[in-house]
Amino acid sequence: MIGAKLSCNYYMNTLRGTEMTQQMANVVYSRTQFVTVVLSSLTLSLLHNETVDGPYKEYNMEINL
Repeated sequence: MIGAKLSCNYYMNTLRGTEMTQQMANVVYSRTQFVTVVLSSLTLSLLHNETVDGPYKEYNMEINL
């Protein structure tokens, strides 16, 4: 009887741990996605500014050096 209780408790704790791990993974994933989107949009804007003659041309030349 005690063994059954222990294994049941262990199982429930494992489930809870898995749920928490999954939630953490979701948070980390969403943050990573957000950072990736921000970085890619920054890169795209820099590339765009490089190809277009405009006020950002000198700034981009500094970055390239």
